[in-house]
Amino acid sequence: MRFDTAQLLKRFFFCERSLLVSMAAWIPSIASLEIKIEMARFTWQSSETANSLRERVFELRFPNRLLEEEGSDHSLVGLIGSVRDSPSVPALLSAVGHVFLPALRDAYRDYLDASDAIADGPTHRFLSVALTEKREQVDAFQKWAATSLTQHAALRESTAVWTHDLSERLVAIGGIGVGPASQVDVTTPKTNTYAIPDRPARDPRFWPCRFYWPDIVDSTFPYGEGLRLQLRSAISHLNEVWAIEVGGIILSSFAEVLPWEWIRNSARWTYDESRHCRMGYERLMAWNLDPAEIPLGTYIYDSASGKIYYDADGTGAGAKILFAQVDPGQVLANTDFTIVGSAAPALAAAKDIPASPSLADFIWTSDDADTWLLREHSSSTHNVPWFWFGD
Repeated sequence: MRFDTAQLLKRFFFCERSLLVSMAAWIPSIASLEIKIEMARFTWQSSETANSLRERVFELRFPNRLLEEEGSDHSLVGLIGSVRDSPSVPALLSAVGHVFLPALRDAYRDYLDASDAIADGPTHRFLSVALTEKREQVDAFQKWAATSLTQHAALRESTAVWTHDLSERLVAIGGIGVGPASQVDVTTPKTNTYAIPDRPARDPRFWPCRFYWPDIVDSTFPYGEGLRLQLRSAISHLNEVWAIEVGGIILSSFAEVLPWEWIRNSARWTYDESRHCRMGYERLMAWNLDPAEIPLGTYIYDSASGKIYYDADGTGAGAKILFAQVDPGQVLANTDFTIVGSAAPALAAAKDIPASPSLADFIWTSDDADTWLLREHSSSTHNVPWFWFGD
């Protein structure tokens, strides 16, 4: 078989790049902690494969260092990128696991079979590793898709339609393969438009808590020593899940405007954060702790939204109430809030937990654009509600 080695490796690079950007974008929407962690690892693996492909193309085309356009593979790369607009988590997992990852796996296998292991030894070295990783990724995504559909049976039909549609379009365009680029121009399906989620999905096995350690809201609570310090460290590492999500969003949000090095470095950062999270998770599981008693928060991710909530129990176990929206990044302090009523003590400091009546005994009113007042309208009081400013 005769083929343009550099052109094929360039195709593989852009396919990998397109798929890993979409995977990274969906990390915050994945509830399962294990899947969220592994998605970060697979995103990093794909970025390393893509980087090796890119560097190999530069070697083959030396001294040319230009690799910015998909060229004749534009339709193929665009079709792979359309998985970012999947209508649901099961649809994403299914399309990646049953359509695009198998196509990459088979293309790598065919390339290795058709090329010369001596003449193209550098490519064989990293593409053999990539093929092993793709096999693992395919198995994982297909398993995740099946599990997700078991949990969300109502999405089974729409997931099947979406997966079949993408598969048919990939066939029509000639797949990824090792042949010449297809001249067929397929339209990408559009049933949904991806949007960064306002709140990240959380594994329901864990305790949804605003803060993972009491001293964050109570400065008198001991930092911890000995086993308590080890426990704190493990829980802290587990809660770095927010950094996995932020890494995925940053990677995908700037992928089209910043150079390749940004994508690769962001993928590595996201993977590093996932390793921290996994270390904490595995330590806690080794101690046989019940996940339902382990706090897993969203507070840092939430801080960019500009939403201000009232939280009656201060833990997140009960529903919180959105009562104000400010510009993201707006600096607020306890002095920006006034509690009015004979039974309501003033907030002494931003981190204090005051004893005050519950929200059921008050109504919120706004005297002006910047000040919110909590006005009493009944005489009953309850125990220790407090105010969540962090969103």
